[in-house]
Amino acid sequence: SAFYNEEAGRYRPDSPAYLSNKAYFLNQCAQVKEERKNPEFEIRSDIYQWIIDNTSLTANATNFLFETRMLSPSIIEKLNIKSIDNMNSFRAKALKEWGEEALNKSGFGKGIGYAWYCKPIIFPYYNLEGKIIQLQARATLPVDSRKRYSNLKGIETCMYNMPILNSLHFDERLYIFEGVTDCLSALSLNLNAIAIPGVPAYKENYIEFLKPFNVVMVPDQDIYGQNLFNRINKSFNKISLNMSMIKLPEGFKDFSDYYVEKKKG
Repeated sequence: SAFYNEEAGRYRPDSPAYLSNKAYFLNQCAQVKEERKNPEFEIRSDIYQWIIDNTSLTANATNFLFETRMLSPSIIEKLNIKSIDNMNSFRAKALKEWGEEALNKSGFGKGIGYAWYCKPIIFPYYNLEGKIIQLQARATLPVDSRKRYSNLKGIETCMYNMPILNSLHFDERLYIFEGVTDCLSALSLNLNAIAIPGVPAYKENYIEFLKPFNVVMVPDQDIYGQNLFNRINKSFNKISLNMSMIKLPEGFKDFSDYYVEKKKG
């Protein structure tokens, strides 16, 4: 079939088989953690969109993204990255707009992580249809590294920058990173990139969406990065495909570090 590439053992992204898989995947990816019979949480793209529409990039965020991390302003704008300097006053505004019950169910309510109160940068996670299905806060104030990131409570995390998969051609190179800032560094270099934030964020059915592409992972230089590579590679091996890995030079813990060093020249 013109839609199937024998040599690579992959369907092209415009093939009916790929598109039907994509529909299944969209549905799967939007699942919340079903820990109870009546799930306590639900994805509320309308609320998440409102949050992004009602926030901007504050000085703290601008300093971190452009001065510290040296990222491309056009990439930050394109991916709708925002920030919140005063979470208490923003939450009050959100409560007025949506009510407590809806906010709690959406994961933007009670018990939301510490990072949200540390002048965070907000990274929206979009699905293939361009709807926001997760928000991640990254503290800009000094904070214990284990508390630096916080997602919406009870909402499952999927891959970051998923819509890029819609625009790639068959066998085009796609880089996978563990961290969002690593992904943004690669995008700032005009590379095609997504992030999968750790082994728990990887779903077995992701292979359906990765297999048409020439996938290269640049893992963090620690056990977590290696575990994520092994996990994704296992999916590829199951269908007799390979993915590549690029090991960072000694002394760099992740791609962002490497990128900043190179930018400083």
